[in-house]
Amino acid sequence: MTTRRRTVFHCAACGARLSAPVLRVPLPNHGITPDHFEIPLGMAPGTYAVDDTRYGPPGTFVLAPGDVHNTRVMIEKIRDEPPEYGCLGIGAGPNLACASCGAEVGTRVDDCQAWQETRLAPAAVRTRETEVREADDPYPWDPMADEILGSAPWKPDGWWDWVWFGRLAAGTADVLARSGGGPLLLAEEAAEPVRQLLDVVLRGTGHASAVHRLPSPRGRTAAEWRLTASTAGLTPAALAGTPRRPVAICDLVGPDRSFTAATGELGRWCAEEGVRLGEVRVLGLVPLARIDPEPWPWRDRRVAWTPAASSGLTVTAVPLDKRVWDWLARGRPVEYVHAYGRWHGRRGIARSLMRRPRADEPWLSALIDELGRR
Repeated sequence: MTTRRRTVFHCAACGARLSAPVLRVPLPNHGITPDHFEIPLGMAPGTYAVDDTRYGPPGTFVLAPGDVHNTRVMIEKIRDEPPEYGCLGIGAGPNLACASCGAEVGTRVDDCQAWQETRLAPAAVRTRETEVREADDPYPWDPMADEILGSAPWKPDGWWDWVWFGRLAAGTADVLARSGGGPLLLAEEAAEPVRQLLDVVLRGTGHASAVHRLPSPRGRTAAEWRLTASTAGLTPAALAGTPRRPVAICDLVGPDRSFTAATGELGRWCAEEGVRLGEVRVLGLVPLARIDPEPWPWRDRRVAWTPAASSGLTVTAVPLDKRVWDWLARGRPVEYVHAYGRWHGRRGIARSLMRRPRADEPWLSALIDELGRR
């Protein structure tokens, strides 16, 4: 008999069962709030995540509303003041009680411009592991299937898919945060949409001049590559302008994709110009499927920096939604980047940066403030 291990939530006060058997997955970072008339699920049915971000008590459990049972909305706790966002929901704050004993157990988020979810307070519930027979599993299909996210950056009607771009924004925000606040060089071709999004979002901020296109050396001589780099605003002098900041280089890596060879060209050029670089961060965008708790298993790989560098540099994996990664890795066109960046990208990236545990770093905190004021 085949069984599957799942988690069931119970009321801490009376022990009543409050959920279907669910599987833990990473907390989704959608990178955007929904459009006004959209009410999508924040969690795939049959899954739950733990939220340790600043948006709730540490350890808050997040589930799809349909997976939470034996609860009632506390009408007496619904507030009259305007909510943080939306206009049609039941209000913010704890509003859900155990139907068996009346104990307050969490919050049902139900409003326009909000991901639909139920958030259970960690102090109000208890978890129990259970084995579910495959024949009795309420989710015999793949519970990780994220049907709201298409495989392309636009919908069948030709307009851009805001959920797809939201996942792109989430990965872009992660790259920006890991850059350390110094020059950020993004490999052309596959990583170009990430650079374009940053170009729009950071325009008018103090960080706008830090983002550069890193040209590919493929098919170019050293002189041709340097001319292309100069045209893109990238020179050793530009990198030497912020000696106390690390230099970050980013490209897509993963199955059948190795890191850009431009690092070697850049290192030789800087050495010839007598530019001494400090810390260099090598960031590899790797595919992350929602079924996996970790991104594609990129082992620490060494990347040559200069001919004299024997140890090389270690690539740090940065997760990117697998369907977004697949599209970029195939070199397919990505339209509407600028439209998305102007309309939603700035707020989406700002919220993604705020979710990070080290969002209080001075340079990052200042950037979040700038994005929030625009």
